[in-house]
Formats: sequence, structure tokens, C-alpha cells
Amino acid sequence: MKINNFILIGFDRSGTSAISKILAKHPQVELVYRPFNSGPIRKKMYKIMNDGIASDADINFFTKLGNNSFDESYIVSDWHKKYSTIKHDFKNGKLHVLITNLNHFSTRWVNDKFPNIEQWAIWRDPIEILNSCVKNDFYSSWYDDALNQVFTSVKEDSDLSKHFESFIKDINNSNDVIKTAFLIAVRNYFLFKNVDRQKIIVYENFKENPNEALQKLIAYFNLNDNFDFSPYLEIDLNTIPSADGYERNKKGKFVLKDDDVEMAKLLFRPLYDLKNNFIND
Repeated sequence: MKINNFILIGFDRSGTSAISKILAKHPQVELVYRPFNSGPIRKKMYKIMNDGIASDADINFFTKLGNNSFDESYIVSDWHKKYSTIKHDFKNGKLHVLITNLNHFSTRWVNDKFPNIEQWAIWRDPIEILNSCVKNDFYSSWYDDALNQVFTSVKEDSDLSKHFESFIKDINNSNDVIKTAFLIAVRNYFLFKNVDRQKIIVYENFKENPNEALQKLIAYFNLNDNFDFSPYLEIDLNTIPSADGYERNKKGKFVLKDDDVEMAKLLFRPLYDLKNNFIND
């Protein structure tokens, strides 16, 4: 069966809005914008999804998604109501991108239980993500429900434990910047460990040349490859405006302290090791 949708996952401040909204400028693409925010997945986003915590509604939604059907009754996200280009059900003959910034820990469960569902991911240098989170005040209280749940997830998963459990005591006593770095490291590590390395869009490449960066996705879904995405980089497509303002390829202010950068790099080392498997593909 030819799939008519895919989930595109990225961390906050990793280019999710820009990439999904520019992709949706293609005449064959429709956007489902952050459908999982405020709903059942949001309540479990820091736990590793499994059959034991999945609800009947979760299973019903993803089952339908794998069969090319969109169950909007599952969605309670105001982002979806405000920014999606489709409502109620998928449009015939279109590819639908479900953009999300919180499905990192559900990727393995979706792979195992719903193999028809396509999951793609956005890579942005985690130091740049951290810098943007701090600069735009996407830290501290923004993730105040996260840390203890992520500690539990790290301890329960052998791979996460191997890379990150030894940091937990220090993280618990660290500042909010380092706590946010830990969340970026763990959630993104789990994401990129469980997404096909051929299904990763590199944000830095996208900013340089969106046509080239999106080419493998366009080819994979057999979309018309004559469409030019590049003019849309001139437009600010951030849902929440950046503290730096917007100009194409503008280099924003770097606000991280040296000591925080050094600690963040230690946390990000397993993530950079994963990156080496796909960044040049």
C-alpha cells in the first residue's frame, strides 16, 4: 500500500516550523501541524512508549494512520487547529506531513507495532539547539515536568543507561542550561537511534539549499521534483518568533557560557557519534 503520510520529528528550535511549512508549499503536500501537542502523547512524551502505557486511543490513531486515515477526534492541539492545512481527514492524492516536536520516545514503539508508518527526523547541531533554547527562553520552566521522568526512562532502557545514567547525579545538581542539554541529548539520541539514517533531514543543509536537502524525501515519496523551495527561505516561518529576528542564514547571538558548552559537549558525545553514521549520506 502506498503511504500518504509521514511523521517528521525534531526537537524544539531545530527547524521544525520552517522545514514543515516550506515543505507544505509543494502542491502535493499538506501539513498537519503539531497534532500531538496537548493530547495523549504529550502526557507521556518523557516516557518510552510501550504497550503497557499506550491507550486504546493511541493504538486506534496509529492503526488508522498506518492505513492512510487521519482520526482527528484524537487531536486536541490548538496548534493543529491554527496552522494545519487539512482538517477532519486526509486529502486524496496528497502527501501529509505530521510535524511534531515531542514524539522522540514513541519512535521505537511505532516502528515495532506500526511498520507501515513512516518516521523521519530533523538533525540540527545540538549545541545550536541548546543555544537557541536558552536565547529564546525555551528552558527552565519550559521543561519543568520533564527531568525526573527522563531520569526514569534512562534507567529503564539499557542503551540510554549505558550512555547517560552516570550523568544523572550531576545533572540533578546542575543549572537549567545543563538540565536542558541533558534532555536534548537523551531524547535526540533515542530518536536518531530508532529512525532510519536515510530518513534524516539536516537543518544546516536545509538552510543552505532546501531543494537539495529535501531531495531524498521528494524522491522517496515520488513527488514532483521541479518545485523550487528556495524562495520561501526569505520568509520568517517560525511559529514563535526568534529572539534574533529573521534574515535568511542570519547568524544569531551565541549566549552559552564556556563551562556550559564544555559540559554539553560531553552529554552530546553519543549523539555526535550517531551523527557520523548519517551526516554525509
